[in-house]
Amino acid sequence: MVCRVGMRRLVTLSQGVRWDYYVDPVSGSPLNSGRSPAAAKASLADISWTSGLRVAMLRGATALAAIDRTAITLTVPVRIGAVGAGYSPIIAKSVRHTSGWSNVSGTIYGKSIGYTAINAFWLVGDTVTKLTLGTYGSITSGQFAVSGSTVQINIGVDPAAQIIEIPASGATDNIVIGTGANGTIIEDISSWFASQNGVEISSVDDAVVRRLDIRYNGNDGIGVHGDSTPALRAVIDRCTIKRNGQIRTTSGGAGDGVSFHSVCTGQILYCDIQDNEKSGISNQHRTSVDTVGCYLRNNNQEIFVISEVSSAAGGTHKFASNVIVVPGSSNAGSSALQVCNADATQPPTVTIANNTIYGESIVANRSGVRIVDGVVTARNNIISGFARGYDWRSTDAASSSLSNNYDCVYGNTSNYFNNGTPGVSAGANDITTDPKFVNAGSLDFRLQSDSPCRGTGVAVAGVTDDRLGSAFAAPPSRGAYEYA
Repeated sequence: MVCRVGMRRLVTLSQGVRWDYYVDPVSGSPLNSGRSPAAAKASLADISWTSGLRVAMLRGATALAAIDRTAITLTVPVRIGAVGAGYSPIIAKSVRHTSGWSNVSGTIYGKSIGYTAINAFWLVGDTVTKLTLGTYGSITSGQFAVSGSTVQINIGVDPAAQIIEIPASGATDNIVIGTGANGTIIEDISSWFASQNGVEISSVDDAVVRRLDIRYNGNDGIGVHGDSTPALRAVIDRCTIKRNGQIRTTSGGAGDGVSFHSVCTGQILYCDIQDNEKSGISNQHRTSVDTVGCYLRNNNQEIFVISEVSSAAGGTHKFASNVIVVPGSSNAGSSALQVCNADATQPPTVTIANNTIYGESIVANRSGVRIVDGVVTARNNIISGFARGYDWRSTDAASSSLSNNYDCVYGNTSNYFNNGTPGVSAGANDITTDPKFVNAGSLDFRLQSDSPCRGTGVAVAGVTDDRLGSAFAAPPSRGAYEYA
């Protein structure tokens, strides 16, 4: 519920770019020329966007100072980055409330804001606390509730002079990379507090978002929508994607970390995806996505792949060199990775290779890899700490299959669980012995020198690097880390 954001204090990696305009949400002015940092514009909304424009936002001296509160839709290819030392500038389509609260009872305070609040956040220094949803009129500390356009909060103190951020009215994305913005690059900034997506990539090709900090948005951290051209591509590279969505429920609620929605392709590379209220990654119908080197933990469901009925075949997906961690204290009944489809004639084709999939404690019905339908090839994975390691659910022997081999499946109540046809069994070169992580309790899943996974895997086409970007040996180790 609480997150400190001091880690956002970086020196930008895009500083060598020659920028056309500068934006300073702290000291800029719409009357300035924007041609230098000293004459910066105040907001991205002050820019007249033309093809090829390069716009830099100035970093802030404090963690929550440099906030641009204007949502932006791009329809031409541009580049947006950050310059200077300090904290990442934030795009935040939200309203800051520091006054106007009336006492309801005890430490419950209310305020009419003119629209329905979907989330509420309390900011103290560099700490952001996301309030959870409670019952209107009787909320406890750390909760908010709504009745029409009135919001109540209980932060345990009088909210006067406190900083409360509430997403603005309407279904608003912070940043939209829209039709016509092919080739757009956005890097080194933050996107927080939208009522909808932090970043929406819609019907564009070759859009890149790199090193973004995307948190606290009401729906997806990053949403990608395609159209009738499956070649549409988005690259999501080294982003931090956390705490997106509304209220977590057993049915998922609203808000994936990353969601590829329809008829598009993409890559999710070396991202940190945690604590999102729905799936960490959700690849939906007619998408083809490679996910490489990511760290996923404590999402409502870590990775979800689905292919729906359509005139085209189901998508092709690769999951390689990722670490997936499911805590024992939450998400009971969820799977770390699930493959399914709504129409057995269009199953997705999925390669699952060199992943470390770890349950912190065994909870009934939780699976490491659950396959409802799909054509799945699995190699070199470590799956440990689940009620079911591999969980086969398909009753469709004609269109679905699983080829699993060279995995380490250890410490599960049932390493191989069958509830369908044709079923799953141990691969000829699978092992079921302790993988000997350096320190699983501290979430260090590198291998010890005497690990049975060290150098005992098999080469997989297109899987060359581990989660740290180091080359796999020949033969490779099993799991997400090559032994070093």
